[in-house]
Amino acid sequence: MKVLDFSEITKRRFASWSLRSITLERWMTKEPELKKLMPFKPYEWDSNEWQKFLDILQGYYEEQTRTGNVDTPPVKYSTLGVTLSKVVGQHQAFFLIQTVLGLMIAATLLWLIL
Repeated sequence: MKVLDFSEITKRRFASWSLRSITLERWMTKEPELKKLMPFKPYEWDSNEWQKFLDILQGYYEEQTRTGNVDTPPVKYSTLGVTLSKVVGQHQAFFLIQTVLGLMIAATLLWLIL
């Protein structure tokens, strides 16, 4: 871990704003000043680049606040939702095959009964 700055904070810069936002991610890839700092590897930045990064984000935040488009996370995930998305995402092919086999078994049983 590397301490970039150790100073008193007089006020919060990003009150009620989420950095986990699709809008923010899209903006970051288009903003010319931020492109210079990409890929995001702050441990490789010069001593003044982290301050520049925060200043750029501050400008974006102020613009969002001024226009009334306060950037909030588009989706709030629950722990169960995150867990299910990870499990299902990694095993999509398995679930698809199991579903097809289950439907084939159900169709076969119906055919035998009728």
